[in-house]
Amino acid sequence: MIEVQMSQRQLKARRRRHRKPRLVFSGVSAVFAAAIAAGYLYAGGLDGASATPLSEAPAQAQRFGGNESLNWSIPGGAASGVNELTFPITVNRGTAHRSGAYFAMQYGFMNQNDGGYTGLQPYPDADGHHRLRGVFSSFIQGSVSTDPNCSNGADGGAGVSCGVEFNTTYGHSYDVTVKRIGENSWKGDILDTSDGTVIHIGTYTLPGGSGQLRTSHAGFVEYYNVPSCSEQPRYDVTFGNPRSGGVQGTSTWVKEYGDCPGAGNLWVGPSRDGVRIARGSIG
Repeated sequence: MIEVQMSQRQLKARRRRHRKPRLVFSGVSAVFAAAIAAGYLYAGGLDGASATPLSEAPAQAQRFGGNESLNWSIPGGAASGVNELTFPITVNRGTAHRSGAYFAMQYGFMNQNDGGYTGLQPYPDADGHHRLRGVFSSFIQGSVSTDPNCSNGADGGAGVSCGVEFNTTYGHSYDVTVKRIGENSWKGDILDTSDGTVIHIGTYTLPGGSGQLRTSHAGFVEYYNVPSCSEQPRYDVTFGNPRSGGVQGTSTWVKEYGDCPGAGNLWVGPSRDGVRIARGSIG
């Protein structure tokens, strides 16, 4: 498990009203779990060529810092939820071609307290190609999968973890999707909007009665492999506005959180249809 270096003073100062004693955040990264516990974030309730399934990255000791939180919502959703979500994400050309950052959106289910997240991670170039990794995970007890891109368990807890590494061109816009494919089964895919290529991340099945997808939640940019505040890998990412059933919502930046406020050359600004975030200097 990742060791999160965060003072007790910070933890106590950032508690939110909904926090209960001894919460266990199974399935989220330890850094992200600490952010939820500290009150920075809300813990609610592809058939592509050259795609390679990957196991979860090993946990490493790191500083808890240099991270960003977001909110997203889609107005007018049905009271029963929706059966698909699309999260546009662009890893812009200024991003370092190295592992260490994760760009993700969380999602929840109507009848579950836990949920999942999906997104993209920069990876080192390989064989002359730029690389990204797609992630699609459930943190719900009783989730199962037989997909070769997935494994049971999520970050040492209950759930399912799915991941795939693939060739890319930095600057391409991707639609990262969560879609219902059966009564209790869901799949995560990535659509390259520049050429229509679809990359499959994974599929999993939830316990019966989990319900459909909620139409609002949170997102984040997380450093998961950063040794110090002065060694933050450079990234430049655009989160487009989410969509479902032809209805477009909004993505908004909330705050930076962690041990490195003001230390990462943070820049946040509007994009054509969402929010753009840039940070870091290494790489």
